[in-house]
Amino acid sequence: MQTLPDTLTALWQQHGQDQANGHAESYHSCISLFRREQEHHMTPVMYQQGVVLLGQGHKAAMIGEHQFRYDANDVLIIATSSPLECHAYASEDQPLLGLYLPLCAQTLRPIMEQLVHQRGADYFQPYYGIGVDRQPRDQRLQHAIDGLATSLLDPVDAKILAPNWINSIYYLLLTGPKRHLVAALTQQDQHLARISASVEHIQAHCEQKLTVEQLASIAGMSESAFYRAFKSAMKDSPLQYLKKIRLNQAKNLILHQGYAANVAAFAVGYESAPQFSREFKRYFGVPPSQAAQIGLMQSA
Repeated sequence: MQTLPDTLTALWQQHGQDQANGHAESYHSCISLFRREQEHHMTPVMYQQGVVLLGQGHKAAMIGEHQFRYDANDVLIIATSSPLECHAYASEDQPLLGLYLPLCAQTLRPIMEQLVHQRGADYFQPYYGIGVDRQPRDQRLQHAIDGLATSLLDPVDAKILAPNWINSIYYLLLTGPKRHLVAALTQQDQHLARISASVEHIQAHCEQKLTVEQLASIAGMSESAFYRAFKSAMKDSPLQYLKKIRLNQAKNLILHQGYAANVAAFAVGYESAPQFSREFKRYFGVPPSQAAQIGLMQSA
């Protein structure tokens, strides 16, 4: 019987374009693949909202002072897009292999409604914690992940079968020990959903002069309540988070589009190129001129 690492290796051979490291799209438009065969020391990485499903290898990660490890026995849940510091453990013989699946509130919501109807209004409790967590895989969750990966090997299977496996994974997350975190994304009165709205605004408009007052208004909260909730979920203040988003986006412009450092700095909202260079080096450990050493911005 083919193992999950075998399936992910076959998928990478289909879509990886002979790269040893990087990301690739799959036959399903929502699901991407990633592979790394070199150890990657603690580096800031931008994780987008979704779930990371490793098939081989493991990572150590840190958000604020919160540290954790995740591997092929876990599901990493990213409820709010977060800059994490990560150390990837991988080698040529044992590469890091995995899938990234976005969390779609539109698909989660009807599953939640059915669960509330069947199990009662108090089945999902308010969530006030950090926006990133890991959930151990049980046999049913592993079976659904295996089924999803296998369905991606064929374009027709990916179109017809993959959505069913995605729904199964969503259902198992919404009935698992981290269900309150996942459910909080779809409940507009929950702090996490409100924080997510401000996070989306920061990512889309980081070049603007954003204030805590503006972001609190987007979240529909008072400034003090918003600041506390944001710091609890993101382990950064709103303006610290804004700075990290700017630096990550500037790095992406330098690496992906060949921007000069000063042009990238102004494009993401910096008014001083020297300040940008100082903060870039402090955050990534290298100056903007050596950004290629960091590697392309990752989502997982």
